[in-house]
Order: sequence, then structure tokens, then C-alpha cells
Amino acid sequence: MQYRPEIDGLRALAILPVLFFHAGVPGVSGGYIGVDVFFVISGYLITTLLIEDVNQQKFSIINFYERRARRILPALFVVIGVTSAVIPLITSHPDILSRYGNSLLSVSVFMSNFWFWSQSGYFGSVSETTPMLHTWSLSLEEQFYIVFPLCVAMFFRYGRKTFIVLIVISILISLAIAEWGWRNSSIANFYLIFTRAWELLFGALSALIFQRGRLASFRRESKSILSIAGLLLVLISNVVFDSNTPHPSLLTVVPVIGVVFIILFADQNNITGRILSNKAFVGVGLISYSLYLWHQPVLALSRILLGEDLSLLYVAFVLPIIGTLSYLSWRFIENPLRDKTAFSRAKIFKLSIIGTISTVIIGACFSANIIFQSIVSPENMTRYMHLKKLNDDSPKNMINSECHIWDETFSPSFIQRFEDCAQVYGKASIVLGGSHGMDLYNSIVKNTEKDFVVSVSRGFCRAHNMINGSQPPHRCQYEDFLTFLDTHSDSIESVVYTQTPDRLFTRAIYVATEADLHEPAIDQIVLYFANVQSKFNLPVYIIGMFPPLTADPEFFDYSIGLEEQVESFVSINAIKMSELLEDRFKSKIEHTDISFVSKMEAFDIRYPHGVMVDGQLIYSDKRHLNQFGERVMGKRLLDYLKKHQLDLFEKLK
Repeated sequence: MQYRPEIDGLRALAILPVLFFHAGVPGVSGGYIGVDVFFVISGYLITTLLIEDVNQQKFSIINFYERRARRILPALFVVIGVTSAVIPLITSHPDILSRYGNSLLSVSVFMSNFWFWSQSGYFGSVSETTPMLHTWSLSLEEQFYIVFPLCVAMFFRYGRKTFIVLIVISILISLAIAEWGWRNSSIANFYLIFTRAWELLFGALSALIFQRGRLASFRRESKSILSIAGLLLVLISNVVFDSNTPHPSLLTVVPVIGVVFIILFADQNNITGRILSNKAFVGVGLISYSLYLWHQPVLALSRILLGEDLSLLYVAFVLPIIGTLSYLSWRFIENPLRDKTAFSRAKIFKLSIIGTISTVIIGACFSANIIFQSIVSPENMTRYMHLKKLNDDSPKNMINSECHIWDETFSPSFIQRFEDCAQVYGKASIVLGGSHGMDLYNSIVKNTEKDFVVSVSRGFCRAHNMINGSQPPHRCQYEDFLTFLDTHSDSIESVVYTQTPDRLFTRAIYVATEADLHEPAIDQIVLYFANVQSKFNLPVYIIGMFPPLTADPEFFDYSIGLEEQVESFVSINAIKMSELLEDRFKSKIEHTDISFVSKMEAFDIRYPHGVMVDGQLIYSDKRHLNQFGERVMGKRLLDYLKKHQLDLFEKLK
């Protein structure tokens, strides 16, 4: 295959945004698009090699996988080995080590994209501290290349046009699945081969078009314009896309077409080709695979070590380290093992088997680390299991019995049960909110003798638009509540709403100031419930704020007692901002008939040590009550309401 330096430069255009995006550098909110660029490049290069082998009657599956093994495995095994040696020096946390071990097991069989799909999304704090997260794309490529070479061998014999038609049909099917996927299962859509194959196939289509040689007839000016357009499409996507952009989707076609234009039209006769052929770009492109391998472990281990987001100063310090590791890896691992005279096919396959078995053994040891730690430090593991149990309370066990009714939506079954209970008990108190609404409902029904208390509450569902412009992952209940009230308001005694405070600030509540308070969101909440109160003549109560901790209890230091460390996880600023928010709500509802109840007063939590009651923590994660906390705080809330003659939920149990 003829060497094209601009393709190496294009690799640089792929890896640098990925690197900056994962490092948290501002201005590249769509830097993850670099992975899509890699997919197109990969499809182009592999298809070019396969078609050349077929045309020269040299096609061999064994040869193909030998090339893949030389390209992918040696550097990958080195990165895994170094990361596995370093991570126990940085943390002994059983969950982190276990997740790392499980990821290694999935990497060893090139199924890590399925593993990460089952664990979490690509964007978020857990992902940022996952050293092997980036291997999802390697696994996806290898899954593609299990099938694609066989398809080339089977169908290319029927002619180039027939093969192109099959590729186009496959692109359309895969893209259609992706377009459906981001609406219905966004995490699976991101990680799985079915919704990504079209990107690799666009690269394959580029190879088939480029090999025809007909592009030589294009006017130089036309090729220059189209290659510049392609470059702009990729660059703009890196800036305009963000974590809320549906991806992959029809929007992803924009950068993918940009890459196709660069592949087809960039050459040494136009500015795009000359820019990408610059020595700096080519140099970065040559080590791009090693850069991709090293960047995520280094950044993830840094975040685990520091326990916080990386500052730009630290990023400036660590990027040269990543670059140095990548160059050494390329120079002394990648290049030598591609030399067939020094490393025969048999030796490469032998090393690959040894590396794979070693990865499985290392992964299994990390996965089972809690067994080893229980032998060495049983007292620490007892504390760890206690903290782990608190976190296990996070997926709420919602109380849903008789006429204590909870649902995520105003479903037909909810409405039917509500109507049946209304015939028996008359009027209900209804609790609305997101996950804090779920907390509040459980806290109330665990402590009240009122027979008819209901809630429609669901995570992410607050009575205001998300301030970052994104949408909840599911339909929320507030429009449906108004429809429900049209026919059932006579069976409602009171409406109660609550939510988390930190979603009402434009910056993290731990560092926010009054200037970061998002007034339009507060106004939207007040307007909504003022409308409910006036239109349906219902008492409305807003229950105030519950300040978050700075970390989930499962990430507390289990080597010491809770009492000794709990103060370090209480944010004074989060408490101040929660108090500020309660005062702001009080002032904004003065002109309405809405009542406001301070949750901080009602819960009577004397921070910092008040987050523990009778030696037990009341939080399940950084934001929510655990089951013990629901019982204790619910009783305090109902005592407070009764004391202030707000008998919303009648007498206590």
C-alpha cells in the first residue's frame, strides 16, 4: 500500500482531541469524536490492505490476524502490565481494584465494550477513574474485523460494484440502528458494534472509491475545496459537539463525512494535505496508537490519586509524561515487534497467547482482591462491607403497599389504585420530585399512620429545565400531573415537592457562590406550583434542601472509623449554598400561597457530625438518605411539621 503522510497527520487530528477531552482541557467538548475519526481511518486502511491482498491472490486470514496481533497486542500488554503494577500503589479500594480486574478480563477476550456498557456511560466521574475505559474501541474494532475480512473474501469476487452496494446497505442499516439507539438505549448505542459499524464501513467505502483511481480526474481546485471542507467539519465537530449531543446518530455523519473528504481529496497538491503532512502532525500520528493506550490509564490513575478533577496546571505537567511514555512505547515496543525478521509469526502468536493468559490471571486476582484483603486486614474489610451496604441502599426499595402508592409515572395502574384508595380514604397527600422526592416519600410513609400517601417521583425529574440545556433520560411527570389533576384534584389533600440543591447552581455546589445560583430554574419551580395551587385550589408545600456530601460513603477511608473522618466529607460551602437556596425560595413564594418548610431545620442535622445518628451514617451516597436515614429523618420531619401545626401526614406511628 502506498504511504500517505496525510493519513498519519489525520491520526494526529484524531488522537489530540481525545487526549485533550479526557484531560478536561476547555474548548474541546466534542473531543471524543476523535474515536470516530479513528474508526473511519481504520476502515480505510484495513480495506485497502484486504483488497490489495485479494487482487494479488495473497489473501489469508492467518496473515490478516498476524498483522492485527503485531499492531495491537504488544503495546497493549505493556500498558496493562505497567498499569497493573502501579494501581495497587495508588489505591487499595476493593471496588476500584475489582472493577479494574473485571475490565482486564473483558479486554483479554476483546469484549470490554460490552463490559463498560453493562457498568456505566462514557461520560461521568466513574468513567474518568477507569484506567481501561478506552479499550472499548479496540474491542469493537476487533469484533468488526472478525467478520469483515470474511465478507471481503466471500463477496468481493462478485465484483466491486456489488460489494459497494452491500457496504452502502450495511451503512444505512447500522446508521438507522444508531439513530434509534440514541433515543432508546443511549449507553448501548455508544458502545456496541451494531451502531458503530457504519463508521468503519464509511472508511471501507472510501478505500474502494480511492482505489478506483477516478479521483485523479477531479480538478485540483475541487479537491482542495472538498478537503478543506472535510477538515473544517472535523474541527468544528470537536468544538460544537458535547456530552449531550446524540451520538452516534445522524449528527455524527458530519465529522465522518469530513474524514471521508480528507481521505479522498487531501494530497500534496492542496493545503489540507500539506498541513496534515507536516512533520509535527505526522510525528504525533505515528505514535497515536501508543498515545491512545497510555493517556487513559495515566489520567485515570491521576484522578484516583488526587481524588478530584485535574487542574490545568496538573494537565500541563502530565501531558508530557504521556507523550514520553507513548514515544518510548512506539520506539521500543511497537516498531521492533512489527519486524518479521526479528519476530516470526510463531513468536508473535506465542507472545500473544502468553500476554492474554497473563492478562486473565492478573484480572482474576484484581477481581478477587477483597478475598485477599479480608485475610490480611479483616477489620478494614468489615468497615468496607458496612460502607458498601450503605451504597447498596442507593437503588431505592420503594414502599408500595396498599394505599401507600409509588410510581415513576401516572400510569394506568397508578391511577386505578389511586381511584380505588380514594373511595376508601377520601383524599391523599402526593409527593412529587426526582430522586429526592423518592427519599421524602419513603421517609414519610415509614413514619406516618396516614393511610393514603402517594408519590410520582423519578430520578432526574425536577420541576425545572436542566440548567445545562440537556434533557432527562426519560419523560418526567409534571405535565402529566396537571392532566391528572383535571380529573382527580378533588381526591388530593396536599401537594408536596422537594429536590436536591446542587442542580440549581451553574457550578458545583462545593465551590459555588451566590452568583452561580440559577434564578430562572427557581422561578420555573415557583411558577409551576403557584399555578397548581391557584388553578386547583390545593395546598402546596415545598420541602427544602438536603446538602450533599463530597463523596459517596463507599469511597470513605475504610481503614479508620467513620466518626474520625466524616467531617472531611462535609462541605461547609454546600451547607451555605443550601441555606441560601432555602432563603431564596422563601422570598420568591411570598407573593403566592405556597408554604415552604426548611428541610435543614426539620431534619435538625448538626453538621458535620450530625450526619451520623447513634453511630450510623444517614447517607446512602453523597446525595440521598439510606434506609436508616429515612426512618430517623422522616420521624424528625413529621415531629417538626406537627410542632408547627402543619399536620400534613397526621400522627406518627
